Amino acid sequence: MNHNRRYELVEKGLFSELDVHFGGLMQSLDHEENPMVFAAAVLVSSYRNKGHVCLDLSRIKKETKKEWEQHFQMSFPEPENWVSILKQSPVVGTPGDFKPLILDPSSRLYLSRYYAYQEAIVQYILNTSRRVLPAPDDKRLAEGLNRLFPQGGTFDDINFQRKAAAVSVHKQLCIISGGPGTGKTTTVAGILSLLLDLSGKERLSICLAAPTGKSAARLRESVCRAIDKDTGSGSSEEWLPDRAYTIHRMLGISPHTPHGRYNNKNRLPADVVVVDEASMIDISLMAKLLEALRDDTKLILIGDRHQLASVEAGSVFRDICGPADSDEMNRADHGDGGHDSPVNNTRDVIVQLEKSYRFEEGSGISALSKSVKEGKGDQSLSLLHDHGYDDIRIKRLPGAGGIKAAVSDLIVHGYRSYIREERPEDALKAFEEFRVLCALREGPYGVLSLNSSIERILDERGLIRADGEWYHGRPVIITGNDYNLRLFNGDTGIALKDPEPYGPDDKQSIYVFFNSGDGMRKIHPNRLSSYETAYAITIHKSQGSEYERVLIVLPDREMPILTREMIYTAITRAKSQVVILSDDTVFMRGVANRIERTSGLFDSLWGEHSFR
Repeated sequence: MNHNRRYELVEKGLFSELDVHFGGLMQSLDHEENPMVFAAAVLVSSYRNKGHVCLDLSRIKKETKKEWEQHFQMSFPEPENWVSILKQSPVVGTPGDFKPLILDPSSRLYLSRYYAYQEAIVQYILNTSRRVLPAPDDKRLAEGLNRLFPQGGTFDDINFQRKAAAVSVHKQLCIISGGPGTGKTTTVAGILSLLLDLSGKERLSICLAAPTGKSAARLRESVCRAIDKDTGSGSSEEWLPDRAYTIHRMLGISPHTPHGRYNNKNRLPADVVVVDEASMIDISLMAKLLEALRDDTKLILIGDRHQLASVEAGSVFRDICGPADSDEMNRADHGDGGHDSPVNNTRDVIVQLEKSYRFEEGSGISALSKSVKEGKGDQSLSLLHDHGYDDIRIKRLPGAGGIKAAVSDLIVHGYRSYIREERPEDALKAFEEFRVLCALREGPYGVLSLNSSIERILDERGLIRADGEWYHGRPVIITGNDYNLRLFNGDTGIALKDPEPYGPDDKQSIYVFFNSGDGMRKIHPNRLSSYETAYAITIHKSQGSEYERVLIVLPDREMPILTREMIYTAITRAKSQVVILSDDTVFMRGVANRIERTSGLFDSLWGEHSFR
C-alpha cells in the first residue's frame, strides 16, 4: 500500500499513526511486501488499542471483512488463505519464535509482547493452582477456621468465605470474586488472621495493593476495620503494613522503569500479596505482577468478574475466573461443604461469594444489579419502573438542551453537604456520598459537558463561586500517575481555602487536598499536571469506589461502548440509591450488549470448557 493510501487511513480517523506506521514497518520487512501483512499488522495494533489481546483470524465476520475492505480499499482473502500468507512471512512466527508477530495454532495473531504476557499468566495460574503446599497443623487450622469462618450445617449454608480461607492455606493462589457487599475484604481479613496464626513467624511480610491509590487506601482501611472488629484489640496495626500501594508503586514501575524495580530477577520480598479490584488489571500489568512474585509468595486476587474489564488490553480477571455461573462453579466439586482439604486444579482456587451483606432483603439495588448481571433487560427495566422500590428509579433522558434542568435538584441535594464542610478531611468524606457517573466522556451526555453544567448549577444556587479555574470546592480527579507527588490515576482531591494558612498573607490561598492512604496532604494547584473536574466521572473511573448515591447518565442512542458490564459497574457503586437517566430502549439494549475481548487466555486455562 502506497504512502498516500496509508495517510488516508489516519486522516479519516480509521487507525492511529502508530497502527499504520507499525503496519508499514512489517510490510517493509516482509520479503514479498505483501499488503495483507500490512493489513494484519495494522489491525492487530488497532485491536490492542481497543482492548483486545489479539486478532482472531478464524472468527472474522462477513460484515467485518467488508468493512475492512472499504477501509483498506482492497480485497481480503478468506481467513485460511490469509493465515497461509502470514505463515510465509518472516515477520510472523509461531509460539516460541522471536518474531514481531506471533500466530498461534488457533489462528490468533498477537503482538509478540502480548503473547508473552498471556503465556506468563497461563503458566503462573496453572503451576500455582496445581501445587499443594505442605499441610499445616490440622488442629490449629480447624480451630482457626471454626473461629473465623463458622461452617453452616446444610448444603445451602456452605460457607464460601471458609472455602477461600482453606484454599489460601493450602495453595499459593486464591482468587475471590464477588459482587457488592459480599464480604470480600472481610474474607481477606480473616484469611490474613488465619495465615498469621499458622505461620509460626512473629510477623508475616504482607503487601496490600490495588490498581488505583483510592482503592488501595480503601482496601487497607476495610481490612484493618474487619480485623480489629474480629479481635476487638486493634491488633491490625501491629502486623499489617502501614499503607497500601498502587500495583505500579508496589512493583516500582515508573515511566523510566516500565519493567519495575521488582521483576523476575529481583523478586518482591513479601510472604503474602493481596490485590483488590483485580478486574481493573490489564494483561501487561498482571504479567508484571506475577513475574515479580517469589516462588513461595501467596497471592490473593479480589474482584468482581462481572464488572468492567480494564481500560487497557484484556479481560484478564474474567478469563481467569473461567466458565459457567459462579454458583455452579462453587458447588460442582464441593458438595460435602467441608472445603478444608487440599485442592488440585485451577477451578478449585477460584471462589465466588454470593451472599450480600450490604443490602437488606428486598433491596432494589440488589435485585437490579443481579438482573443486569444476568442480561435480563426487560426484567431490569420493570424493576426500575416498579415504584415498590424506593432506592432505584429511571428518569427519561431529556434532549441535550434540557439536561441541566433535569439534574439540577439532584445535583444540589447531592453536593451541598461537602461544600459546607470546613475541614478538608470532612469535605473529602462528604464528597463520597454522591457522584454523577457517565458512560461517555464527550458529547452532551458526557463527563465534560456534565461537569460544566454542574458547575453552573452550583454557582447559580450560591453553593460555589466559580470565578476562576481554581475555586473553593472544586473537586478534581488525577488522570495520570505522578510519582514525584505520589498521586496516581483515579486519586480524588478537593480544592479548598487552606484552613491552616502559613501566615497572614496566605489566608485566601487555594490548595488541593488529597487523602491517598498516607494521611491528608495539601498540594498547590500549580504543581498538578494531569487532572480533571470530578463532579461527573466516567463509569470506568468509578471502579474501586463506593458512594451512598449515584446518578447514572447514559447516552441517547445505542453504542458499542454501552454494555451490561458498564451498567452493572455503575449500579454497584451505590450503597443506598441509584437514579438512571436514560431512554428505556437504550438501557435495555445496553444490558443485552456484552463486552467481547479477544484473547487466548480463557481457552489456554479452560480448554474444552471454552464458553462464557
